[in-house]
Formats: sequence, C-alpha cells, structure tokens
Amino acid sequence: MPACPDDALPIDFSSPARRVLPHSGVAIALAVAAFAAFVWPAAAQAACWFDAALTQQARQIAQRLMPELQTVPEVSVCTPEHFPARVDGLFQGGANQIFIHQTAVGPRKTADLLIHELAHALIYQQFGPQNFAGGHSPAWMRLMVRLGRIDDARFHASVYPEALPGFQQALAERTRDEPWGGGGRPPASPPTALAAAQADLRGLNCARVLLVPPQGGAVVYDLPPTVVRSLTLLPFGNDRVRSIRWTSAQQIEVVARPSDDGTATLVCLG
Repeated sequence: MPACPDDALPIDFSSPARRVLPHSGVAIALAVAAFAAFVWPAAAQAACWFDAALTQQARQIAQRLMPELQTVPEVSVCTPEHFPARVDGLFQGGANQIFIHQTAVGPRKTADLLIHELAHALIYQQFGPQNFAGGHSPAWMRLMVRLGRIDDARFHASVYPEALPGFQQALAERTRDEPWGGGGRPPASPPTALAAAQADLRGLNCARVLLVPPQGGAVVYDLPPTVVRSLTLLPFGNDRVRSIRWTSAQQIEVVARPSDDGTATLVCLG
C-alpha cells in the first residue's frame, strides 16, 4: 500500500514537464524553457488534466459515504513526476482538488484512493488544514474508522508513529459506541453488495453493465463492437474482481472471487 496520499506532502505543480528535443535545438530550447518557467509559471502546468469520470465517481462515493461533504473536490490525473515516492494521490485543500497518479487509475485502486482523499477533504472543510502526521490527524482517523477503512487507517498509523494514538483512540471509541457494548439499538443491516452497486450505478454513464455472479470464477461476456474507455467496479471499493481481459474482439473475461454476502456485483463499462 502506498504511503499517504495527502495535501501536506511537498509537491510542485508548476515544474515544467520534461521534453525530448532534437540535438540541434537543445540549447535554444533550454534557454526558452528556463525563461518560460521564470516568467510564465502557469504555462508550465501541463502534466495534470481534469478527469470527468473520476470526478463523477468521487461525487457518487461522497453521496453514499460522506453526505456531509459540502463541496466535492474535482479530480485530476497527473503524470508521475508530480508525486513524491510511493504516493498515488493528493488532496489540495486550497484548490479543493484531488490529484491521482496516472499509473494508479484502475477500477479497484482508484475507488480506494478517492475514499482516502475525500476523507482528507471532509476533515479540511470541517477543521481547516491538518498538517499533523501528514494530514492523518485524530479527526481523520476517527472518520476512516467510522467508514470501516480500518486497514488504511492502521497502515498510515504505522507510517506516521505520531498518528498511532489517534488511531488507537478511534478504535476505542468505536468499540465503546458499538450498540451491543453501549446498550444502544442494533445497527441497521448494511445494504447487500448488489444493492450498494445499484445505488452507485445511478449517475454513471455506462455503455454496458456486466453482472458478476456471486459464486465467482471466470465469466466470459459477449459484447457488441464497441470502444471501452473505462471500467468501474461496483459497489465502489469492492475487491472481488481479480482480472479483466479481452479474449477476442467481442468477448471480455472477468475473473472474480466469491461474493462476501452471496449477492452479485457489477462492472460499468464506460
């Protein structure tokens, strides 16, 4: 798992993108590039681009998991040179934007990153900048534990030792507030995987939706001639699908493990 994607890490979105130039033009190009980076820093921001599909996915996740988030950040994809080592995502509070590493864009990993960064966005909107432990403040830990993202919170508590007490306190509060431990009412039953997938499907623009059967295994789907630009696993954040590959020009194979609750999940082809 990559180290924390967050807004507290140093990142320079104004550095000029690298270019490969013919030998005869190198000296002139270097001089021009140096001048441009000094005089026109905005022109050097060429390695990030707005992603409408990921922004829509972020809105869907926020609506389901963090409805109190007042303004959902826009999501952009950036080339690798704009991220510190082992970081796949960043939230920039002042601009209210999420930046995702180009190589991290994929159905399962992107959803996990968006949940992580949206949690940073919610804490930023509620409490302002949180530079403690790289953005992993006790408030962020409580939110992630509340969302059930305990493994993610635990990992970042191991990366930032100063964040460990906040993580331990969040776990203690969760145990204390459990209905069976605190005398409250039993919690409402969580939606099935299929029900959650159908809820997440609303608002997505899918050319085709694949039903992944609950028993798992390899399933081959016949598709009409089409161009598939994106694959989104539903519900967001599920990790059933192990691989997706084309077996022919009009067939796609999905390999998945059995469903945790015995219901199907979905794949949105965009």
